[in-house]
Amino acid sequence: MILSLDSLNLIIAVSAVLISAASFIATYIQSEASLKQVKAETWPYLQIDTGNYDSDARERIISFKVENAGVGPADLKQFELYYEGKLVRSIVELVNLCCQEQMPAPSDENPVSFTTDSPSPAIIPAGDDRLAFTMPYSDYGAALWTELDKARWKLKAHGCYCSLLGDCFETDFNAEPREVARCIRDEEREFNG
Repeated sequence: MILSLDSLNLIIAVSAVLISAASFIATYIQSEASLKQVKAETWPYLQIDTGNYDSDARERIISFKVENAGVGPADLKQFELYYEGKLVRSIVELVNLCCQEQMPAPSDENPVSFTTDSPSPAIIPAGDDRLAFTMPYSDYGAALWTELDKARWKLKAHGCYCSLLGDCFETDFNAEPREVARCIRDEEREFNG
């Protein structure tokens, strides 16, 4: 069977179209895989880190922090803290709710000290953390320290953060974060230390 020149040109043209389509599909699949890889390499994952002992300093200290256990920076837009379902905006509010009876009288000689910060808004690099509050142990504030140590287990948090690629996540720091379109900051609800 002898093919005419028109038939041969048609076969070549159809082959070129099929090869182009296959090349387009392969490029699309590769770009999707590359995008997933970039997202995986920049994925932040926030969690709560709390404790009552600093092994580096070898001292008893209650701490409550937001930690980025992911591989990329987290842009923490909103951080809220709750004690037994009640919104807590500062360490003073927390102490008033959980431990007011154990708060010693003010004293210049034996002050009870807290270190506080506002976790949001902040960029938290991978492997780094952002402080909410700490309280070192002291004999003078021992009853308060003990009660706050118990109370930290009753704290719940809510946050919203984004990757540097703009993927945003909402979390209660217990279940897996869920992706959201964007994070909306509400300064009236933020924990401010």
